[in-house]
Amino acid sequence: MRVTNEIFDKRLKTMHAARDYIRVHEAGLVEACIRSGLTEGGAKLDIGLMYKQMMNLELDRDRLVGKEVGEGTVLAAMIPFDVPNFMVPFYCGTAYLAGKNVVMRFGEVTKPIGAQWKRAFDETKAPAIKIEEAMDGPKFGEWAIEDDAVRHLILAGGVKVLKAYTKRDVAECFDSIVISGPTRPKAIIDASAKPMLKYAIETIVRAAYYGSGQLCAFEKEVIPAPEVYDETKRLLIEEVQEVDYGSPQNTVGPLGDKWVIIGLAAMYDRIKGDPKYNILVGGGYDCDKGIFEPTLVEAPDGVEDDIHYFGPLVFLNGAARKGMTPAEVACSDTVHGGYAYAWTPDISRGLWYEGVLKQDFGTVRINGNILNELFDWPFGGFKKSFIALRREEAGMMEYHGRVHHSYILTGITKSPGS
Repeated sequence: MRVTNEIFDKRLKTMHAARDYIRVHEAGLVEACIRSGLTEGGAKLDIGLMYKQMMNLELDRDRLVGKEVGEGTVLAAMIPFDVPNFMVPFYCGTAYLAGKNVVMRFGEVTKPIGAQWKRAFDETKAPAIKIEEAMDGPKFGEWAIEDDAVRHLILAGGVKVLKAYTKRDVAECFDSIVISGPTRPKAIIDASAKPMLKYAIETIVRAAYYGSGQLCAFEKEVIPAPEVYDETKRLLIEEVQEVDYGSPQNTVGPLGDKWVIIGLAAMYDRIKGDPKYNILVGGGYDCDKGIFEPTLVEAPDGVEDDIHYFGPLVFLNGAARKGMTPAEVACSDTVHGGYAYAWTPDISRGLWYEGVLKQDFGTVRINGNILNELFDWPFGGFKKSFIALRREEAGMMEYHGRVHHSYILTGITKSPGS
């Protein structure tokens, strides 16, 4: 089937109608997000990003119209819980505009959100978009693998999910498969960042703990140069101690996903029992209530690759004091290649970091984070953070696809307001 302007316009109108339905019922959607474990702020961010992406769907016209697509083929998508509303237009909306049938499954904890979208699509009569409510995650995966009509799969998960779906016999069932896996975004503090250090740390902490620290693109590891290590540590402790927590209205609210709670509690316990790590702030939790204290952990000799989690936990990595540069420390992580951010007021240093880091990370920012410019994620990416597999005639190949890099070279010489 060839995608025409008529097909594109008809489907874009349907997506915008669903968006308008959601807008009218936004209060109910915010409530559903909170019930699903997002904070109130996290819910509003997710919905705001969803609206923005809905508007951006028009930009797909030039690359889709005129293309041949498999008629009747299906995209199956397991929607992650951290930004569930944003994912609807980001992946599924584009596939729908390309003439695909789309089947979305929201996780157990986010079913209230899925119910809102089901009503939106039922109301706006989008027959090619279906919300799967009956099957659990494993059953949904089995169906996607076994149904010949399903040619594309999108899902998020941990190491076990990555291993299961990147096996050759599984990946070969699809024309394309995109998996979002464990991330531990890095924030590098260059030695030249002294004049802007307070501003940098404030920005990092605001992002890192926002929405209970559940957004996979936000900072999870701070790597200072030796010259600014002690001051970075002092400022981090001060800022993290001020992070409010405990209710959905706070920066860090109750977590809602059972497996996230179990995994995060295990991570807190592991850190407490490991002499390689020092808890500087927080470390307490209540699994029954899903409440975890905003926690800052010092790793004097570096952070192990197998540490990954969702939640309000940030590491201060001291490995750059052992003879490696902060960039070398960041790039030596053999698993987490999704995001890296670097702070420096020096334009030449900023460009150097952008050039070095983009060899190992899918998204790079200088003097900012994922929200400073375009919100765009790597399609595919690097290492084991993001994996995209495409079936070619020559066999399986891994590819980078769309990788977004940007930088903000501000020339800041002191913290705003200082």
